[in-house]
Amino acid sequence: MTLEPELPRGWPVAAILAGGQGLRMGSDKGLLEVGGEPLFLRLVRGLSSVFSELIISLRADQLSPYQAIVSDSSLNSTLKTSQLCLEWLVDQDDGRGPLEGLRQIFKFLKSNGQAQPVFVIPVDSPYLEFDIVSKLWLESKNRRGALPLVRNRVEPLHAFYSAELLEQTEEALRRGEDTSVRQIASWPGVQTVEIPEAELSDWSFLNLNAEEDLRRFKAGIQNQNWPSSVWNSTEK
Repeated sequence: MTLEPELPRGWPVAAILAGGQGLRMGSDKGLLEVGGEPLFLRLVRGLSSVFSELIISLRADQLSPYQAIVSDSSLNSTLKTSQLCLEWLVDQDDGRGPLEGLRQIFKFLKSNGQAQPVFVIPVDSPYLEFDIVSKLWLESKNRRGALPLVRNRVEPLHAFYSAELLEQTEEALRRGEDTSVRQIASWPGVQTVEIPEAELSDWSFLNLNAEEDLRRFKAGIQNQNWPSSVWNSTEK
């Protein structure tokens, strides 16, 4: 288990998208062991050090094992004594990808009157850059979303979104022609934020999609070339 650095808690809500099938990895990526704990728990631990509310979006068959992981971990006692609110949302349609997870998140937030943007991150992202997330948070104010543009490629699952995107998300799913989350970058009120090369590191926006990614990640930590904690600064 890796202890996270002390960070100011001030952001309202984050959501982990954990409902992917993990076809390229061949297993549930959130359950992969990293540093002596499941990747899912590593991310929960990191996000809970900064955000006041945490949403887990997942498939119905994942709910029991994921809840058991939290209950059996040392994090459980921390959650009980802290003010962190942990919510579990089950995808209603497993076959529609992360856009369905976002729909459930937006619907939940809107029904609870949450006006602040939600930070979304996939369960297979082992690192978060504090400086970049801070920049996205500032850009998301008075907008319907802010997502990073990295080396001319948008990263829609490392972004802040407003629940006001619910209607457009539901419309995209109804049409069914394009359920890619990348389309969100072109929606009205959503801002792309270019991240300069100087602010990026070798591990920036890393996703553990396949075995090779996992081997590279573990080797980076073992050789002490990469940080062991979830939160890092991109300052060079």
